[in-house]
Amino acid sequence: KDLDIKIFVSKFYGTTDGNVTIEMNVGTTLKGKPYFDKIYSFNEVQAEDGYASLVETLKKGFFNLSANLAQDLSLKD
Repeated sequence: KDLDIKIFVSKFYGTTDGNVTIEMNVGTTLKGKPYFDKIYSFNEVQAEDGYASLVETLKKGFFNLSANLAQDLSLKD
């Protein structure tokens, strides 16, 4: 209950050559004291051309980074 999580998504885009990039900075405090800080990043090439593929790849990347964050926090003492 005393864990405060701040997430800043600094990159969330695709490029014209099909690369998808997400970067998020995570900072947490526990009872007002620094607890865990980490930068998570995702880079992948879209499976297909087009906006629908971009959205799916961004969704996949954001879920992946969120799962990594949850795992890191569950392993933290």
